[in-house]
Amino acid sequence: MKTIYLLTVLSLLIGCLSVQAQEKEDALLIPVKLPYCSIFDTSARKMVDRTVKECLDYWVVMHFEYPEKALKWGVQGQVVLDIVINKQGVLKIKGAEGGDPILEKAAIDLFKNFPPMYPAKNIKGEAVDCYYKYPINFRLKD
Repeated sequence: MKTIYLLTVLSLLIGCLSVQAQEKEDALLIPVKLPYCSIFDTSARKMVDRTVKECLDYWVVMHFEYPEKALKWGVQGQVVLDIVINKQGVLKIKGAEGGDPILEKAAIDLFKNFPPMYPAKNIKGEAVDCYYKYPINFRLKD
């Protein structure tokens, strides 16, 4: 009886330890420092660190072009991009949702030459992947 009890306790203990080990591994995937980029601030005359959203917004303002076919056909809508900033700080588009295929392609193409960023870091200071959803609105003026 003592043997069965001891085996039961040991199996529960081993199970708890493996769950704790998995939780520790998962914790290393959680960024404590988010990705960022440096943009030249003309008013301050120096490089300034910006959040991912600010970097993406700045890129869109500087490089956005409405797709010619969408202009011709009056196509409008919102495209939501699934983005990952990988461990090297490189932006990768994992998917695009919610828009006309012409708009989806334009949204993906917009970020083809996006420069590397500083990657997210975990609690140990190691680079980790970081995932985002980023909406782009395609609207024509009335």
